[in-house]
Amino acid sequence: MRGIDRSEGVFAGMQTLCDFKLWQSRKSITMALVAGMFWIWWDSFHEAGRFFMQMPLPFDSIFLRYSTVSCFSKQVGVVIGCIAICALLRYRKEVFSVQRLPACLFAIEIALHVLYYLLIGSRQFFPACFVYVVISLFAILSIILIALQMRHFENREIVFVVIGAIACFGVCNNFLFPYFLLSAPLPLIAFVYLLALVAAFALSRTFSAQSFKLGESNRESSVRTPLPLVAHLCIYGLAFGILHVIGGAIARGPHSINVAVFFACIVTIACIAFLFLRKKSNHEIWSKIRSTVFPLSVIGYLLIPLVSNSDAALALTEAGNLLYNAIFFIGCFVLMRKTYVDPRAIIAKGLLYKNIGFSIGILWARYAYERNLLEGFYPTLLPVIIVFLLTVATFWVGSDEQIRKIWGLRKNLSPKQYNDLMIQLKTDKVAEEYGLTARESEVLLYLTQGMRAPEIADNLSVSVDTVRSHIKHLYTKLDIHSLKELRTMMKEVVVEEIDSA
Repeated sequence: MRGIDRSEGVFAGMQTLCDFKLWQSRKSITMALVAGMFWIWWDSFHEAGRFFMQMPLPFDSIFLRYSTVSCFSKQVGVVIGCIAICALLRYRKEVFSVQRLPACLFAIEIALHVLYYLLIGSRQFFPACFVYVVISLFAILSIILIALQMRHFENREIVFVVIGAIACFGVCNNFLFPYFLLSAPLPLIAFVYLLALVAAFALSRTFSAQSFKLGESNRESSVRTPLPLVAHLCIYGLAFGILHVIGGAIARGPHSINVAVFFACIVTIACIAFLFLRKKSNHEIWSKIRSTVFPLSVIGYLLIPLVSNSDAALALTEAGNLLYNAIFFIGCFVLMRKTYVDPRAIIAKGLLYKNIGFSIGILWARYAYERNLLEGFYPTLLPVIIVFLLTVATFWVGSDEQIRKIWGLRKNLSPKQYNDLMIQLKTDKVAEEYGLTARESEVLLYLTQGMRAPEIADNLSVSVDTVRSHIKHLYTKLDIHSLKELRTMMKEVVVEEIDSA
């Protein structure tokens, strides 16, 4: 009988594991579609500007065309949006706790979407560029809400979401749009991309309304970003901004850059899978930038003046850009767990400095292109300068451990902050080791913090019976039978010590 009981127990455990993986994959796919559809919608304005605003400006300008103004508008909106979010975190943090914030953002984005395409249709290009600035401003807030929904995802889930979003972007905005949708009437294009926004919002509603809230009052938001990290983000942004303009200038045709980006997406997905999804792969960010982003960017950049067909070189540089963005976002989630910085501040400040550099790169490259400064300069000094800057930005800061420390809040932590962060690190380690779901991980965190079932139910906005059911499943997976055993187990979990001095 005992043998039968054991076999039934093993079967039940395998069934639970299969159910967990199925649920986990559904959650990852859903969030990948949310992120991918939103990315498709946001990038559609860049593509619309590139194809529908190829008109010279009515006055002498370093921008040359409305399409360049449109491209620059996105970076301006991102920078303003990041500054606004940092200001809100410092002075009006309660704005982020508004229950209907996602729905309000969705309504605003729909209104801006309709207004933008009405202006494009009536050839009011300057007002359309201004609307694009406002769209990008609100888009940053939406990105932060999406990131908060993913904050308790496991590492592999986050990687799958990033891969799925890149796949959506590559197929839709660099294959379907330029080759099939571009010839359609403008109202149809506007409608199709509006559907992408609606799909992103509808899918995001499948997650708990509480998931976008921070839930941790002790997170620090007014943290000074160290100079080496600011320099790194700005320099990489500067290099990719210059490459963005050069890529558009040397492209053999209007769709050539789309072909390069499409294949760059394939290369990027392969690199991410190799870096993060292999057995025993870690989430050390800095070493991965050194081993993939840096060589891809440098080789692609040096190849541009050497090859007759620029598509392959552009694919490498675009792959470097996409891979850097992917590792950047994965790194943001690592920092959310490894430091006590507010997750919203991590994303906002990172995007702020990166896009400041990108904006400067676009402006300089457009100025140099208009003044014919790139002729003779590009094959000689420009590659040397860019490679030097990328080398400094890649190897100056140091190791992954230094990256974690310079983000701050390894200093001046209060005893409560230090204890809460250590509990979070232990919970993450146990959750990954035992295959806990995101909800079980939350319950484990609250139990370790000393909360009881009614308090946990209030925090999660679920019934006490639901919490007790999660606790029962949690005990089964951890092979324990009481809260006392759980606390003993968590005390024995070893994680990296934090320097709080």
